[in-house]
Amino acid sequence: MNKSIKYGVFVVLLFSFFACEKKERTDLSYEEKVQYDSLKTVAFQDIRAKTDAICTSIQDSLFTVYTDSILEVRMAEVNQLFEE
Repeated sequence: MNKSIKYGVFVVLLFSFFACEKKERTDLSYEEKVQYDSLKTVAFQDIRAKTDAICTSIQDSLFTVYTDSILEVRMAEVNQLFEE
């Protein structure tokens, strides 16, 4: 009986130890917010520069494809009008 009480107390203490874990902090201090904003700004500038470069490189080819496609559709419409 004495052993079962000791084991019971041990189990209760073990559960209470894990139940009392420190909660994760979710609020940022002012200094952390400033640091986060500066890191985010740098990261977005880098991403924006890369995406702008990609857009610039494909813009000319897309413009040509779109222009040719529109011209082809319009010419088909004109040919259809002349055939009627």
